Amino acid sequence: MRQRPLYIPQVRQNPHLQAIVEHFGTLEQKPTDIADDLEFVFIGFTNRCGSNYVAELLASDGRLPIGGEHLNFDAVVDNSKKHSLRSFQEYFSFLMRQTVHKKRAVIKVAPPHIELMVQSGILMQVFDRSRFVLVERSDKLDQAISHVIAFQTGKFTSKMTGYEGQEAKFDASIVSRVINGIAEDYRFFSSFFGLNGIKLAHVIYEQVVQDPQRAVTYIGNIIGLPDLQVMKEKLSLERQANALNTEWRRMYLANPVSL
Repeated sequence: MRQRPLYIPQVRQNPHLQAIVEHFGTLEQKPTDIADDLEFVFIGFTNRCGSNYVAELLASDGRLPIGGEHLNFDAVVDNSKKHSLRSFQEYFSFLMRQTVHKKRAVIKVAPPHIELMVQSGILMQVFDRSRFVLVERSDKLDQAISHVIAFQTGKFTSKMTGYEGQEAKFDASIVSRVINGIAEDYRFFSSFFGLNGIKLAHVIYEQVVQDPQRAVTYIGNIIGLPDLQVMKEKLSLERQANALNTEWRRMYLANPVSL
């Protein structure tokens, strides 16, 4: 366990923490039942940055479980109701039993999830056996456009069918708000990792797409699996951007909205 407290920057909003506190009635810092030999990989992400693709790459050779958004409030609350879990700590122990593979856990974390992990005391408990990856997308406009389209249509990955009959509607002000939110999240990550002295694997999505094996080797060296391999036959996600994304980019750049 880390001896010094973790520095946690302010999170602009945290619906996950709020909903989890409302469900359990409280969020205490207390020990969690976690096996001492488990190792953790936390993948820092913002919506539509390419983190699902990176998680699939890392899991493709079979030594890591695929990282998911297991700390979203709906996953926490739904599973806690289904399995009669009485605290966030009990949920996290349940999560470990369900998702750990070869004594490793991989969890995707946005800034609100990191705050949740700190407030519950879990991140302090596992910090010394944790490794961190941060996925960033260089083109924040493309990311924001992808974000808005995905949330309006419900098609978050190439495997999903989305909401029936729901079409995306362009709004430059919404795209600008999403860009600003992405920038705020990466300021959070920069402060959190820097002020806590965390060495991490920071990958750029566009570079990962160009050379997946190079990115996975780099990440593997940081997380203790230097010979991690990409097994292309195990990959299933496909790029979702299409002519609609291109048209929205043209429309936005023709009359950008500053917020």
